[in-house]
Amino acid sequence: MASLSVPSPPVVGKITHFSIELCWEEALKKSYGDFGTNTPIYVAIQESDKNKDWTNVYIGSTKKYVVENLEPKTEYRFRIRFQKMKGEPLSEWSEPTYATTAREPLYSHDIHRALMQGNLEDMETILQTREVMVDVMDSFGFTPLMHAAKLEFFTAMEMLIHYGADVNFKNESGKTALMMVCAAGKLETVKVLRKHKARYDMFDNGGCSPIHWAVDSNNYKLIEWIGEDGGDLNLQDRGKGNWTPLIRCACLHGNRTFALALILGGADIHITDHDGSTALHHAVLRKHEELVILLLQRNANPVQPNRELNTPYDLALALDDRRYIAGIMLPYVEKTRKYQKSSPRKGLTEMSTTDTSQALSVMTASSISVTPSSSVGTQSSQQLVQGPSGVFY
Repeated sequence: MASLSVPSPPVVGKITHFSIELCWEEALKKSYGDFGTNTPIYVAIQESDKNKDWTNVYIGSTKKYVVENLEPKTEYRFRIRFQKMKGEPLSEWSEPTYATTAREPLYSHDIHRALMQGNLEDMETILQTREVMVDVMDSFGFTPLMHAAKLEFFTAMEMLIHYGADVNFKNESGKTALMMVCAAGKLETVKVLRKHKARYDMFDNGGCSPIHWAVDSNNYKLIEWIGEDGGDLNLQDRGKGNWTPLIRCACLHGNRTFALALILGGADIHITDHDGSTALHHAVLRKHEELVILLLQRNANPVQPNRELNTPYDLALALDDRRYIAGIMLPYVEKTRKYQKSSPRKGLTEMSTTDTSQALSVMTASSISVTPSSSVGTQSSQQLVQGPSGVFY
């Protein structure tokens, strides 16, 4: 027989997306006052399921309990009664308490998933909640803006930047979105990032700037635009090499047209790296014949020693069994030595375009028998190469 009055419904405490806290301290105090303190009073909690059937979820003597493993955004009903340890009821069941779990919180993968699915509506809904950092990285170390930039998803880029995405955010490797799209040669995406103040003078953990990564793209239109946009085409990397973009070009693909875009944009062919080598040293070392010719035509010094006292011509003699590059260089070497002998106080940079053109004429007239190699991105030394803006050189 029930000997206590019907308890008050349980009081709802903290609610999450998977749990609801229930408290009955006041009701329990009243029941002890009515029943006496010598006999322990136990509390039974029942939960109503979707079929409105009641099931036990807790029996104990505490003053509160957290019901867990619930579904998010779902309404639940709970009731309590007091009873003895062996289950004999001391009261009737209380009126039910209604409580609804919270919606599931947003996580970093939610915004990345919406972006990759191209769902701008979901992405903006997530951004509006401010629950997920706009620059949150995924498991690959990319922010949403970096992904949008790689995908050339311009509308998403503008939305992310509007909600506070940092265009100069660095990931764990020090990469920015601008570095990534420069490496991929995505000119239009570079323009969008630059419109929002993305910086050229930032360096990743390896010491490379976006301009250095643009060299890897082998897109001469991109490097031409960067020069017009005010990018420093003589920026030296912060790694161990101190390479300029032109030196990096000579060390990688050696593309003549790309190098010409750099030079026309203001790249200085005489800058040296950490060991005193110029772009010509590296072009010779990697047998980029067309680039060697271009640099010589632009007054690169074939007899300038590096810190190991090796000149580009020395490298050509030592490394080229066929002497092809050395043969190309010889007229320039002779012309340079003659000029330096006659004008010992003048540097090679003071030689005029006429001087180098005459040197090229000497080379052509010498009837050197050569066969260009099959290096990717080069053309025969007997051919003209079309440079930026359609001009042939």
